[in-house]
Amino acid sequence: MPTRGRLKFDYVSTRRPRRSSRPLSVRRFIQLCQVLQHTSADERKQLDDLHRLAREGSVKIDAKDLANLERASAATSGLQAKLGAALNARSEAKSELERLEAELRKARGEIEAERAAARRAEAKAKEEQFAVFKKVMDVATQERDAMNAELGRLKGLLNDSVQDILFLRDQNDAYKKELDLRRLHDD
Repeated sequence: MPTRGRLKFDYVSTRRPRRSSRPLSVRRFIQLCQVLQHTSADERKQLDDLHRLAREGSVKIDAKDLANLERASAATSGLQAKLGAALNARSEAKSELERLEAELRKARGEIEAERAAARRAEAKAKEEQFAVFKKVMDVATQERDAMNAELGRLKGLLNDSVQDILFLRDQNDAYKKELDLRRLHDD
């Protein structure tokens, strides 16, 4: 059998081969059948071609060989149907796998989008929390400043009160002395 190209017979004749010519060996015959099986022609055409070659005498095939070949062809048809069903099932499985992979990619994308949204929401919540904290700190600072101002005012009032008390004490001492002097004078 040629390793490439087309199968060609050594001779083509309308006469039968001589009795001295050797028939195809079983191994060669099987190789021929295998080559014909892999052609794009349908099985019936392949059998017809073998019949024609046998009639022309190009190939020595007897009725028994043709019957075996037809049985093999029928079995091959069943196998081809099973192979077709298996290929169809494989194709469906591949389509299902591709669909599932697409769903998985979509689910992964959705999960990643949800994670990103959660990260954004967490960042926003932290920003809002910081803003609230800053407002509280601003209010506390304002309250502290107001208290410091009030404390300063109260210290000022306390100083004024102390000064007033000291002034009044001095005045009181002065009046007491004057009173004591008047009493001494009056006595």
